[in-house]
Amino acid sequence: MSRSALAAVHLAMNPDQTGAEAEADAPKTERETSMTNKPDQPSGDTVAKADHDAAVAAAETKGRDEGAKAANDRLGAILGAEGIKGDGPRMAAALDLAMKSPDMKAEDVTAFVTGNLPAASAPDKETDADQYERDRVAAAGLSAPVAPDRQQKKGGLSGLVDAHVARVNAS
Repeated sequence: MSRSALAAVHLAMNPDQTGAEAEADAPKTERETSMTNKPDQPSGDTVAKADHDAAVAAAETKGRDEGAKAANDRLGAILGAEGIKGDGPRMAAALDLAMKSPDMKAEDVTAFVTGNLPAASAPDKETDADQYERDRVAAAGLSAPVAPDRQQKKGGLSGLVDAHVARVNAS
């Protein structure tokens, strides 16, 4: 019989006592008696140290695995959420907020970032292609064609020769 059950029986038999007095006056169970009578000896419910250590190690491994899965699922939900996925500045802000506030739910991080950070504007495809071509030509060490009005004037003898050739061609 459990201690609380014994206390209830004792209280029923002694209605003039309070619950705390009944608990204190209730007869002790065999286990409580054996533990209080032999304080230097463990109770009969002992577990071998090796079994205990193995159980603790298994629990740690399971907890670590479940925690890692939960963290990965949370980050995946945040970075893949509508309004964040594919938007570099919002993804960076969401990741930063998620890492600094690990107790914050994925939905809350997403709502905060989308509510407080403007969406990145869609890039202009022509501008991106032109910029890509300029970067490619510059990286390859090639000379890009220059419009005639943007050509630099040459100085010295080379400039004089070019000016003379232009006058001859014009006449």
